Amino acid sequence: MALVLVIDDEPGMRRTMHRFLKDAGHTVLEAPSGSIGLRLFEEAAPDLVILDLFMPEKEGIQTMREMREIRPDAKIIAISGGGRYGLNLLDGLEQLGATDTLAKPFGKDAFLSSVERAIESAGK
Repeated sequence: MALVLVIDDEPGMRRTMHRFLKDAGHTVLEAPSGSIGLRLFEEAAPDLVILDLFMPEKEGIQTMREMREIRPDAKIIAISGGGRYGLNLLDGLEQLGATDTLAKPFGKDAFLSSVERAIESAGK
């Protein structure tokens, strides 16, 4: 299975995604911010990153750009609930480097389907 890095500032969302991924047989690393996530990304070289767009300190888009500079072939699923403005910023994120996008709230099946597609596209 895959090593997956989950970057989200909401502890409940991280726990939920961790449980879904672990139940599916994946190894999971967690980060509460883009800065910590970027450090783990460099240290652990995960097979897949699940990245929230709206976070304090360092937003997801900035984090994704920096990850792409380090590893252009990284697999990244961008997730968002729309943030404080209720905007759908997921449209067009593939052009900025997202492998896939997923709107919050999402169910286990939709989440794991997106994860499996991204992992398969990495050849894992």
